[in-house]
Amino acid sequence: MDRWGIQKTVLTMSVLIVLGMICLYLSEFNMNFAWGYCVFFGLMMSLPRMLPSLLTSTVFGTKDYAGIYAFLNLFFLIGAAVGSVLTSILQGILGYGITWMIYAGFAILLFCCVTVALSNGNKLRTVYPDGELA
Repeated sequence: MDRWGIQKTVLTMSVLIVLGMICLYLSEFNMNFAWGYCVFFGLMMSLPRMLPSLLTSTVFGTKDYAGIYAFLNLFFLIGAAVGSVLTSILQGILGYGITWMIYAGFAILLFCCVTVALSNGNKLRTVYPDGELA
């Protein structure tokens, strides 16, 4: 992430997620594609570990970092708790193939959200260089 920057790293990881979801979709027709999913998913697994803390400090700065990160981590953990239930519900209603394509769309949405967050974070730090919002 240090060499490429956050945006390029998230773009690369989003592409890996999309490729993994496509492989998972295609594994319905040919089980060999499941190996592709394993490779792509394994390569992108560093993103959920590094991105939240790095993105928080990049967007909001280091002032009050602990409180902001703890609050944002709450949503990260809620997402992890709800994700498997949501997947099960979607799979039951729509089937596996459509569910994987929805999650590929979420990966694209993730990249868009990170891009907007970085842009707004740059503007915020220009106006409030010391992190003082009030």
